[in-house]
Amino acid sequence: MVITSRGCPHRCAYCSSHLVMGNSFRARSPGAVLREMIECHGIYGIECFDIEDDNFTFDQQRTKQFMEMIIQTFGEEKLDLRAMNGVSFASLNEELLRLMKRAGFQTVNLSYVSTDPLTRVRMRRPASIIGFDHVLMAAEQAGLSVVAYGIIGMPGQTVEEMTDTLIDLMERRVLIGPSVYYPTPGTPLFDRCRKEQVLPPSLLQWRSSAFPIETKDFNRLDLVTIFRLTRVINFVKRKMDRNELENGMTWREILQELKAKAKVEGEARNEDKGESQADVLGSMPHEKSVITWRKLLLPLVEERCFFSVRQDRKGTARIMREKSSGRVVEYFLEKAWERPILGSQQG
Repeated sequence: MVITSRGCPHRCAYCSSHLVMGNSFRARSPGAVLREMIECHGIYGIECFDIEDDNFTFDQQRTKQFMEMIIQTFGEEKLDLRAMNGVSFASLNEELLRLMKRAGFQTVNLSYVSTDPLTRVRMRRPASIIGFDHVLMAAEQAGLSVVAYGIIGMPGQTVEEMTDTLIDLMERRVLIGPSVYYPTPGTPLFDRCRKEQVLPPSLLQWRSSAFPIETKDFNRLDLVTIFRLTRVINFVKRKMDRNELENGMTWREILQELKAKAKVEGEARNEDKGESQADVLGSMPHEKSVITWRKLLLPLVEERCFFSVRQDRKGTARIMREKSSGRVVEYFLEKAWERPILGSQQG
């Protein structure tokens, strides 16, 4: 990991970077960072560098100069460059994205936050979704993959808004990064959590992995279900990238294909008895039926619930129903049923 700059002037309502690194943007010289990379490469053989700046592309000209110096020193696409902390799409353009690709970036991580314009205004996010779509097109033309991060679980959000964000990103050529909001002292959103008395009693419960915030509009089970939905969407996108599913299919078309596949494999033989797909699969030991991804995806779409694979003490694998938020799954499938799903890679 390398840090080439500190500070971010945007001051988004949920972000604490200004508390740690300050509001003003202060940058190291590209030459100083490059010398550090050359030393790491020469002594330790390091070829992958993760740039952890809070706002790496804020100064576009500096970033372009840095990318050009990397290309001149190491060659085109010789390094594996990443910015896992994310970059702001408000400070990206076609030229910079092309240079990032040539320097060694394969993927850019962008903060999308929400599809709802009012939420973006409340969160003090820069730029607009029109700018985001322009950056997506430029990234695709440059040969870059995109991970778009949406935030779930912020006070003021609703189940419908968070789910709509998933659907919008489902229709774009991106993978979805679900970021679970957690309250950070000193931020405007933390003050709102405290004012509305939604902070968990223990500091240990403020972590994102605890899905810490519950409001009158959503609970933890809603958030967990939304989080799982993002994983399912990403899984389907990857299947499209690998040509195991046709790119642009809708959920209705996916259900039809899953049913056809199940019928060919003989898995629908008990349909006339009124047994659900999950009941049939759950009663079959793994020696008699290999549990494939299709067998897990089909009951999700048919029964509006998540399922997992577990082994009993005898080593028998069974599909088990998981506790899910019915209203989240119902709303998602109702709104997304006829909407096309795009893979994350270029065709």
